Amino acid sequence: MPDPVLPTAVVQQSGTEPASIGMMAQPTAFHSVHPPVAIHGPLLVNPGEWADELADCNTNAGVCWATICCQGIVVAQLAQKVIKVPCLVTTIFMIGLTVLYLLDHQGLMGNPFGKVCIVEPCGTTLYGEPTGFQMSWLSIILSATSCIFLFSMICYIRVKLRNKDRIPGSIFEDICLSLPCISCCTTCQMMRHVISKSIRRFPDGSLTYAEYKLCSQDGSFDANP
Repeated sequence: MPDPVLPTAVVQQSGTEPASIGMMAQPTAFHSVHPPVAIHGPLLVNPGEWADELADCNTNAGVCWATICCQGIVVAQLAQKVIKVPCLVTTIFMIGLTVLYLLDHQGLMGNPFGKVCIVEPCGTTLYGEPTGFQMSWLSIILSATSCIFLFSMICYIRVKLRNKDRIPGSIFEDICLSLPCISCCTTCQMMRHVISKSIRRFPDGSLTYAEYKLCSQDGSFDANP
C-alpha cells in the first residue's frame, strides 16, 4: 500500500530572501514516516507505554494459554527476543531441571541426600504406606533452582524491555511482578508487548503484525497478509 501524501505545504528557506515580491519556494510534498495499516489484533505501541495492561489477556488468548501451559518456553522465547540468549539453551536447562525432579520424585535417583518431612506426621502405616508428605532434599534443591532461575529471567527481561522502550517503572515493581504468584501475567504482558511492536512488510508492500507461535524460537512468525 503506497504511503499517503499529505496536503502540500509552502516552504520558505530560512535566512534567504525571495527573488521578487510574492515569489515563494516550490511546494514540497510531505510523506508520513509510518503509513497507516489495518489493525487486526494488538494495537500499535505508543512510545513509553506497554502495549496493554497486565490483565488484558483477552487481547491475545494464544499467548495466555501458552504461558499457562508452557511458561518456561515463553520465557525462553522472550529471552532470545529481548536479551539475545538462545531460546534452545534456556529451554534445555529448564527441561533438564524438570526431568531430574520427576526422576527423583519417582525414587529413580536413589535418594542421595535423604528426605525431609513437609507435612507431619511422616512415617509409614502397618501396611507400609507412607503417611504425611515427604520430599527429598534433591527435589527441594531442584524446585528452588527452577523457581529462582525463572524469577531472575522474568525480572531481568522486564527491566531490559522497560529500559529499551523507555517505559516508566521501578526495579521494585519489576521484582514484585516477577514473583511466582503473578509471573504468568507478567510474562503474557511482555510477550504481547513484543508481538505488538513487530510489523512485517511483504513484497507487495502490505503490512501486517507478527502473530504468536509457540513452536518458534522467538515466539513470532510472519502472518499472511
